[in-house]
Amino acid sequence: LWKLNRWQAAETLWKRALELDARVPQAGWHLLRFYYVEHRWREAEELGLKLYEVEPDPRDQTLLLLELIRIEHERLTPAETALMLEPVVALEPENYHALRTVGFSYVQLKRVSEGLALIEQALQIEPTESETWFALASSLDLTGNLKRLGGLWQDIPQAVGQEPRMLRMRGLWAESIGDFAEAETNYRRLLESDPVHGKAHYELARVLRRRGAESEANEHERISMQIDAARDRMGSCYAEATRQNDNPTIEQCRELSQLCRELNRPRQAELWQQEATRRSATGTRQSSVIRTVDPIRPAQLTPQTPNLQKQ
Repeated sequence: LWKLNRWQAAETLWKRALELDARVPQAGWHLLRFYYVEHRWREAEELGLKLYEVEPDPRDQTLLLLELIRIEHERLTPAETALMLEPVVALEPENYHALRTVGFSYVQLKRVSEGLALIEQALQIEPTESETWFALASSLDLTGNLKRLGGLWQDIPQAVGQEPRMLRMRGLWAESIGDFAEAETNYRRLLESDPVHGKAHYELARVLRRRGAESEANEHERISMQIDAARDRMGSCYAEATRQNDNPTIEQCRELSQLCRELNRPRQAELWQQEATRRSATGTRQSSVIRTVDPIRPAQLTPQTPNLQKQ
């Protein structure tokens, strides 16, 4: 089913396989691939951490932690994403994850009317899906459709509207129409629930400067720069680990643990420290790792040979 671009059907079966045996490696890794392509970042993190807990091979546990970093730092371009998912949408018109992702990719590629139509189609299929509401709000913000974006807030399900990322979208909208008090309120509410949202710190600093609160603005800008630096360093650590056959050193594991802690990812921080402790106990690094399923990497796709169809 996966090779035939029937992703939704394949996802259902792989999830069932994991229910029957959580240690089936192909099922877990293929689901992570789906989540990666379809921009389902939160589901990817949740699944990766669950797989880590049941994975018996320490080498594969390391790979799962590295995959969570890779998903953030090696994202596909809109063109690559559309290339992979257009055949899926053609065969599975009810696959709202694929519809949403292709739609947002089209918007980023300046195919705005086509993209918005696909996102709205996804919402009709699953009206409470927060990822789709976020894709719609992001698309309207990206295209400068402020009037429609402003009317969106009354239609969004209440729980979705309270998510940090939606609070940011509302803040950006308020700022764009000159309602800086409303923008500040939303940015502050966002940071109460997600204090390491670097963009929100930067955007709050921008609003604060407009009303002359220079000292507080400088502090939020400083925090934003710290968060950006931590993210950049995490990407560098990942690149270093891949050059070492996905086998980070004790020092790199400790640094990744510290970076995860700074970025408010406590469970990942704990597991990276566990990786460092395990290496310290043996006094050696692990042997080289062989992936069960090769990752999809950006800039490796062409229209003639989509990566998912090679296997």
